[in-house]
Amino acid sequence: MNQTLRERISRHESTATPGTALTDFFTDVVQRSLDDREQRGCLMVNSALEAAPGDLELRGAITEELTHLTEFFLRNIDAGQRSGELRPDLDARQAAHHLLAVLLGVRVIARIHPERDWLVGAVSPALTQLGLRPLSID
Repeated sequence: MNQTLRERISRHESTATPGTALTDFFTDVVQRSLDDREQRGCLMVNSALEAAPGDLELRGAITEELTHLTEFFLRNIDAGQRSGELRPDLDARQAAHHLLAVLLGVRVIARIHPERDWLVGAVSPALTQLGLRPLSID
């Protein structure tokens, strides 16, 4: 079943601890990127890269999705810091923005060079910075 981004976020949050939700989300993103044999990429990222400066409706829709992603990251970072699962000394908002940048970078890299080492290598340092284990994708 092809779930929407919001459905995947909801599934990860409802079935895992905050740190595991973040790790599972990025595992899912990397695996989806590797499975995309036609290298079609992410509709949101593709649209963002092609959006004309004057297309305020499309830019607004993309901003809404980016905000939703940032809020997902922030909720889980905050909750993980409170539970002790994630490093408490990080600025949660900055960490959420960093994860968003990593996500967007991974999706762009996947269009050009969808290799496991490149994608895992882009995500793993961001997770370890939070106090989580690096991705392990076979």
